[in-house]
Amino acid sequence: MGGQCVERQRTESGNHNQPLADAYRLILTGKSIPFFFRERVRERPDDVAFRYKKYGIYNNVTWSEYWTEVEAFALGLLTLGLETKDLVAIMGDPCPEWFYADLAILCSGAISFGIYSTSSPEETRYAVEQTKATFFLAENQEYVDKILPFADSVPSVRKIVVFDTRATFMYDDPRLIGFSDVQEMGRARKKENSATLQNLIDKVQGEDPAFLVFTSGTSGPAKAAVISHRNILSSLVYATSETLPNLTGSKQRVVSHLSLAHIVERAY
Repeated sequence: MGGQCVERQRTESGNHNQPLADAYRLILTGKSIPFFFRERVRERPDDVAFRYKKYGIYNNVTWSEYWTEVEAFALGLLTLGLETKDLVAIMGDPCPEWFYADLAILCSGAISFGIYSTSSPEETRYAVEQTKATFFLAENQEYVDKILPFADSVPSVRKIVVFDTRATFMYDDPRLIGFSDVQEMGRARKKENSATLQNLIDKVQGEDPAFLVFTSGTSGPAKAAVISHRNILSSLVYATSETLPNLTGSKQRVVSHLSLAHIVERAY
């Protein structure tokens, strides 16, 4: 997975049933994924949210650090013109930037979707055209090369954001921009209005679309299924915790073993 392995922490504690019941009540009142993300940051800023392995070494990311990265990227996307309900494609293997970008999109009230890293350029084009994605996020040159050949024929794509730009230094397409550059734009925006992301999170509702997942396409063209915040929180996160109560009673670790385009991987 691009030399990186992502491991996420589950750190609920206390009575097994009460936290689950409280969470479910919040879900039913229409709370969103960004709401729960913000609450976890407030409650446990110094706890480890996830670890990623790079060059054989695990690096910890705390919840407060997670928020900082997400906020900077979200505000950067807004500066570039991201609007509520826009669709944003993400293509690449599990890596920290995938997590930051995904939550940044959701916090902004937009809709994300992953494209499998094994997809051909034709399959990539199909997904982008069908969704009319406004941004395409690529892990590295490999995935940039899957969109550039047809980018001119998909006018909806405003920018192609690249997480790892080491191999794209000779590319001169004006749509290309580095992930870190977008974050710098976001940090500059925050100086003007520090409450921007907080306000956007307050507007995101549980019934709003959170992300898309594509069917396998084995019996015809792949179709996009819309997953709302409430869908993923109640049907997958809550249901899994109810079936496996130990997940809410002690520290747990979950390794990202599937593509983040997969619905099961997104649930964790």
